[in-house]
Amino acid sequence: MQVTVTVAEGLRGVGVPTGTVTLKSGSAVIGSGPLVQGQFSTKTSSLPTGKNTLLAVYSGDANFEPRTVGYAQTIQQAGTSISISSSPNPSTLKQTVSLRATVASNTTGVPTGTVNFMDATTLLGSATLNDSGVANFPTSALAVGAHSITGVYSGDVTFDSSTSPMVSQKVMGTPGFALGVNPAKLGVTAGASASATVSATPENGFSQTIVLACASGLPPMSTCRFSSPSVTPGAASTLTITTAEPTAALMRHASGMYAIWLLIPAIVLGSVGAAAPRRRKLFSWCVVFLLLGLSLGQVACGGGQSAAGQTSGTGTGGTPAGSYNITITGTSGATQNSTSIVLTVQ
Repeated sequence: MQVTVTVAEGLRGVGVPTGTVTLKSGSAVIGSGPLVQGQFSTKTSSLPTGKNTLLAVYSGDANFEPRTVGYAQTIQQAGTSISISSSPNPSTLKQTVSLRATVASNTTGVPTGTVNFMDATTLLGSATLNDSGVANFPTSALAVGAHSITGVYSGDVTFDSSTSPMVSQKVMGTPGFALGVNPAKLGVTAGASASATVSATPENGFSQTIVLACASGLPPMSTCRFSSPSVTPGAASTLTITTAEPTAALMRHASGMYAIWLLIPAIVLGSVGAAAPRRRKLFSWCVVFLLLGLSLGQVACGGGQSAAGQTSGTGTGGTPAGSYNITITGTSGATQNSTSIVLTVQ
């Protein structure tokens, strides 16, 4: 600030006043010097903000009397502006976010004091401005969601207070992924295959490789296969479930020796009985042996492990009919998620 003191000619003097002027603020001397053409000027930046009482003390000369004059000078604080930044943005839960505030003024000097960092109306913390007018504040206390961050400069004796524009800080949850399957239900006939698409959706910046597997619930005599057993977040893999069809038993029959040995006497006795009609009793026994032989012949042809020399194969029923809830997992390091698909076998 520049202060100029002018000593004008009074009624008792003649000409232009000479001598010296001393400018004071209280007991402190702001400046002192000779009059030049009746004026004295000095500059000062030492006056505090607010109302100041200045005294101009004129020494007088041969023609002019000494004089002291007081007047009020109000010093206002210099205006400031504050800007803030946050890094990283977005951040993840419990990650340290660095908040930085810079306070500037269009006048000379560097603002001093503190900056309060606010999350809407909640005080996160305070930091002191350094010699460059910068304050830094780290925090890991931000919850998941969006935060309205501002910086409030407290001001000092020279510089006025100010508030920064709002910066939106986004905090995401823990990185991970979600599994999905489409369609969620499949129907298949035993012996056929069915397919679905398994997708991995990243959450909160997750970017690691995910390994897919059918963890549980597959029906008996079936398999599952992925077109890509490992996928990256945002990618998909085709799941194919293959079932087994039923197979019939392969039978081989022996000659039925018991039946043959029983048929021989039936044939002989039947021939004799036919030649002698009077032997009806003998003919009746022939019929009995014949029927018994035929019955044992049917037993011999019935399959299964029975008489010596007779063998049979064993068939399979294929994948049993029913509804199966199959669990599909995706694993990446210590992170694992799952989804499920319902398979109906007919």
